[in-house]
Amino acid sequence: MRDYGRFFFNILLLIFFLVLVIISFDYRPQARMLPLNLGLVGLGMVLVQTLFDSSAKAAQKLKFLQEEGFFSEAANISCAQEKNITSSQQDTLNFQEWWEAIRIFAWLIALVIALRYFNYIWTIFTFIFLIVWLEGKRRILDALYLATGVGIFMYLIFVMLLKWNI
Repeated sequence: MRDYGRFFFNILLLIFFLVLVIISFDYRPQARMLPLNLGLVGLGMVLVQTLFDSSAKAAQKLKFLQEEGFFSEAANISCAQEKNITSSQQDTLNFQEWWEAIRIFAWLIALVIALRYFNYIWTIFTFIFLIVWLEGKRRILDALYLATGVGIFMYLIFVMLLKWNI
């Protein structure tokens, strides 16, 4: 096991996608396909990622999964060395990163629950607005513009084009 925090986050994502698949069976057959397919694809991707993270042998066989880029471990180590950050400061930064990830996961859980009880378009509008405003720390007008654009797009696609009354 390379990193318990990464494994914990993979388990949280696994639970989220499982809940998405299970809740999708409560929807009408026409509305079920999107959350069901997203949940199944996400579930498969998280299972592969968890297998990759938990086993060195699996990592050798799954060569298409490589840790690169801005959030990779090597990039974080070199960034910390460049800034001469102490280990206690690095632990604080790691905690802040995980706290942000857990908050985003909580937002996703709230979205799934809200989708069960409220109108789809208004739920997505509210979700986008709150995420951009509170988590993205953008101006309230920027969040409102983005949420309005997404809401209009969803309305045009689902209500006008597909004739779904959601």
